[in-house]
Amino acid sequence: MIQDHKEKILEIKKKAIEKVEQEVEGIYNEHKKVLGMLLLLIMELFDKYSLEGKFNVNRYQRVEILKKLENMIIKYTKELSQADINISKHILEDVITKSYQMHTDLFGDIKNITITSVLLDEIIFKQYKGDIFDNRITDNKRKLANRLYVELDKGLINNVTLEELSHNIQEIFKQTNYETYRLLMTEQTRVFDEVQTKVFIASTNVNKVMWVSALCGNTCPYCEMMDGSIFTVDDPNKPEIPAHVFCQCCWVPI
Repeated sequence: MIQDHKEKILEIKKKAIEKVEQEVEGIYNEHKKVLGMLLLLIMELFDKYSLEGKFNVNRYQRVEILKKLENMIIKYTKELSQADINISKHILEDVITKSYQMHTDLFGDIKNITITSVLLDEIIFKQYKGDIFDNRITDNKRKLANRLYVELDKGLINNVTLEELSHNIQEIFKQTNYETYRLLMTEQTRVFDEVQTKVFIASTNVNKVMWVSALCGNTCPYCEMMDGSIFTVDDPNKPEIPAHVFCQCCWVPI
């Protein structure tokens, strides 16, 4: 029975992960649009301020260029932040709704839980490790803005080539894409845990749950240690999932 539950719950978890992997492309596309606009602007600046194949600006020109770039970067990253929040919220809503339905199909109808917009927001915007998910997205976009500004400033100071600066800007966006994926995957685990907690507590068929870790080559020592640990569903000392960024653990009733 435990193995049967484990296989079915891991299949539900797999679908939640696949949802993130498919839909995160929408956020990447928003990043790509901004990257394209910045690369066009860099090319325009290079046409105007280059000498012998490299950027060539004096101190006053650099200050003027950076002021213009700063304003654009702030505008673009604010827009990116809102787009990221909207897309991520839609993904998490889908994970919650479908995971809830599949859990209730497995363990019976949970009559005292109804998935409403209020409950969705309660789960999505619940504080985790001292902050809420949209603040973490906004913070990531602030980091993006700072990295872009620093890289552009450095490129102008060091008189780099157009190819060098364009490459470095693209690398910054690759890093941002990874951080976006990592954050969204962690949030998926967090809301999945919230669904499991609500369903198991409401169910008359579930008294205890077992921690199941995604055991693989890069499983962290803590999650590897926790794998197979058993707790009552309402134990106030039951450890938190996700245990860390990128954690993909979950619970299985026993």
